[in-house]
Amino acid sequence: RLETLEQAQNKKHEKKQIRAVKQKLTQEKNALLQQIVFENKMLKG
Repeated sequence: RLETLEQAQNKKHEKKQIRAVKQKLTQEKNALLQQIVFENKMLKG
């Protein structure tokens, strides 16, 4: 079945949004991991 141009554009937009969200989550996860590593170092002294 053929997609309308609008449907195709919406899909493309959704994919971009999902990628942006994934990138943001990855950055947040990395920041948290760095914080945990830092705190562990501080605890061990």
